[in-house]
Amino acid sequence: MFSYYGAKTKIIGKYPAPQFARIVEPFAGSARYALHYWDREVILYETFSKVFAVWEYLIQASQQDILDLPDLQIGDDIRNFRSLSDAERWLIGYQLQRGNARPGCLVNARCRWNTDKIRIASEVHKVKHWKVFHQDGLIEPWGNATYFVDPPYTVQKHGYTHGTVNYEEIAKRVEKENGQFIVCGNSDDKWLPFKALSAMHGIKKTHLECMWYRNATKSK
Repeated sequence: MFSYYGAKTKIIGKYPAPQFARIVEPFAGSARYALHYWDREVILYETFSKVFAVWEYLIQASQQDILDLPDLQIGDDIRNFRSLSDAERWLIGYQLQRGNARPGCLVNARCRWNTDKIRIASEVHKVKHWKVFHQDGLIEPWGNATYFVDPPYTVQKHGYTHGTVNYEEIAKRVEKENGQFIVCGNSDDKWLPFKALSAMHGIKKTHLECMWYRNATKSK
């Protein structure tokens, strides 16, 4: 629904479909997997306060709330729009600085916000039943559900500096606990035996997106 570094928009259809009615994303980000199956029960965990605030806002916002957000012109600085809440400013900011872990402020010629907000307004009904928690998803007990686990890469974090990730703990949890587990990584990640999934073409380079998968009965 909003742009964020590491989003799997272009390849989301390559991941296994959920086996459970409940989808959990312990590293929510822009929650592209959950959005692909938005009508399921969805639980998001996010420790980065700005991303959490954007999801909290979207869950409670109406279509008209989104449409009432200001149109922007090249050269605008959204920090000057005093009527915006922090969450609204960060939502817009992620569309200004697409594919980044931090929201931007300045409007340039590539900005598509004026059309982005129409698309977001048309989709916001999808998340009304979702729940988002501002905490580490790894500290919660895990039950039978589909888990889409998409932590920051061990390298190429591109601005993601909020908190640390215990990759060993993730590996232990996904290998032993009940449920379906789809774990994302790239070719530099070695903390699970990842398998190649798809090449991802970024602005500056191409990397190989990888996956470790365990369905409800066995590992792949």
